[in-house]
Amino acid sequence: MDLAFPELKAIDTLPSTFDEYTASISAVIPAIRPRLECIFYKPTQIQALVKHRDDVGRPAYYFSITAGDLTFEVGDFEVPNELHYNTTYIGQASAGLYDKPYNDLIYFWAKLDVSVNITLHHVAMLTCNMTLEALDVNTTFVGTTFDLNLNNLPQPLENTVRNTTLSNTYDSLEMNDVSYLAAINVDPQLLDPFFALLVSSPWAIPMSDLGDPSKDDDVIAAIQLHQRIIVTQRIALQLGPANETNTTLVGPIGPGDNDAQRIINATVTDTTSRRRIVQDAASTHILVALLAAALILFIIGWVTSPSANVLPREPTTIASVAALLAGGNIFDRLPRNTPPLTPEEAISALGGPDMQFRMGWGNAVGEEGREHGQENEAGVSRFGIFVVDKEEMD
Repeated sequence: MDLAFPELKAIDTLPSTFDEYTASISAVIPAIRPRLECIFYKPTQIQALVKHRDDVGRPAYYFSITAGDLTFEVGDFEVPNELHYNTTYIGQASAGLYDKPYNDLIYFWAKLDVSVNITLHHVAMLTCNMTLEALDVNTTFVGTTFDLNLNNLPQPLENTVRNTTLSNTYDSLEMNDVSYLAAINVDPQLLDPFFALLVSSPWAIPMSDLGDPSKDDDVIAAIQLHQRIIVTQRIALQLGPANETNTTLVGPIGPGDNDAQRIINATVTDTTSRRRIVQDAASTHILVALLAAALILFIIGWVTSPSANVLPREPTTIASVAALLAGGNIFDRLPRNTPPLTPEEAISALGGPDMQFRMGWGNAVGEEGREHGQENEAGVSRFGIFVVDKEEMD
């Protein structure tokens, strides 16, 4: 709010994949900032008197203020035309160039009671001298039109604060003139345009703070903030753009007197593209080592672990049951080329009621396979359901 930036123009063309209206541009930009050095006068240091003016054509009454070596007039008004019985607050800001000791700006505010006589219940005054300073600001813009990103406000780099020759032209620019401010109706209060702005802007303070001694610090902070904003806008109004004058920039510039020759490096980010995650080399090496170790341990475990004979599929499926029957000797015991057998005929063919069934490996090489007559020609065992006579089981 209180930073004056030079005019910026992009000298490089963005890649075609970038949107020039939404691209994020980050750079460290030089800026000008007002600086106020102020003295606060407490009520015990101020003498305020209501005096009558005899000049023809001028308001009849005014406040005569004395604070230390400073004496000035404030709040010309007519009674009862301008000062009403329900007037409560008075506030006025003025240039102090003609009031010794000289000050750039003088701010006076008070709480009134006009029910019987004009009485000041609370008075306060602030005198300020203003200078301009230069500093670098970490700034983020949106688009090549260099609109400030309101979600990422400029961050002043306080360690870069330095003097600027612009202060030499301060008086000629009349930065301390607040008379040009637009009038804001705050009747019946006797507030000039500056104090009317102080209680009505987006950064306003409650009007009651002007009459509360405990709120003087808040009033001072609000005065300084609003004055810096006003001066910053005044700089933008009075000074030419950066490509026409070099008074808006400080520090080293390019050859010649044209600031357009100065180049500021910036980083452009395409906010509409997909994000890319970049990992440093150390993290990459650690991740590769962990994956390699996991792979090696898996291979070692696979090689050294005992292998178990498992069925290729669920044993209760139709295909598995058929495979178990085919792998055994049940079909070998049933007569071939005969009509379908009844259950009784099948039981009789398999050995009668005394037959036994065994599920396991058959056709084994060796004595066991020959005993059961299940050794095949290749000497390979089969897994299946076998019919075993009772005598063989015994």
